[in-house]
Amino acid sequence: MNKDFDLSLGAGYKSKAQKVRVMSEAWVENNIVCPACGSALQKVKNNSPVKDFHCAQCPEQFELKSSGKKWGRKIMAGAYAAMRKRLQSPQPPNFFFLHYKETAAGCRVENFFCLPKQFFTANIIEKRCSLRATARRARWVGCKILVDKLPESGKIFYMRDNICAPDADVRRNFAKIRFLNAQKTEAKSWLIDVMKQIELLAQRRFSLTEFYAKAEADLQKKHPDNNNVKAKIRQQLQTLRDQGYLSFKGGGIYELC
Repeated sequence: MNKDFDLSLGAGYKSKAQKVRVMSEAWVENNIVCPACGSALQKVKNNSPVKDFHCAQCPEQFELKSSGKKWGRKIMAGAYAAMRKRLQSPQPPNFFFLHYKETAAGCRVENFFCLPKQFFTANIIEKRCSLRATARRARWVGCKILVDKLPESGKIFYMRDNICAPDADVRRNFAKIRFLNAQKTEAKSWLIDVMKQIELLAQRRFSLTEFYAKAEADLQKKHPDNNNVKAKIRQQLQTLRDQGYLSFKGGGIYELC
């Protein structure tokens, strides 16, 4: 994988944002394959409202966001209304997040990950305050993606801290969470929250009793309308077991696959 931007592509633009857009899009098209099937990605026409790339072989679509700063807990993500519309569309895009570093020689990609569409729920979208009436885009309302609410399995890394992952690992990690596509909104939200809580345990093997002790209160807070959280937790763990995300070892013990 070539980690450097082709600086010549930005030579005809004055705006730094335009230069980065052109160079980063070219970098993705030349270096990144579809996480679902491993096929080449193709750039769509400029100013497409919902996507930047589509797979040459399968239906997956992708929107790219690039930054010269390493992604934090929250990522700026454009207009709130447009983002909500994407969530409700029949074919929402997956998201690519690219972090590059400016060097003396140019720009080099340091981190790149995919946020699969099945993790893209209303729970991880934060509405920002509208811009002031005196602003150039008066009353415009933006949003942020709360990536800290996602389990690590919801971030499919191609490159992390300048270290590239094999394409086979990318496809395997993407396939591992594909089952969420078939889940309805409420069920998906529960499963993602339980996956995040499993991650917070920081251990591959855990007991149901341990999970109740560390996660029940948080899950009750996130789902206040549920009056039997323990039963719901057991249901989600069983679903994750049936989907191959967890294995059941007996005696109330689960292990990450």
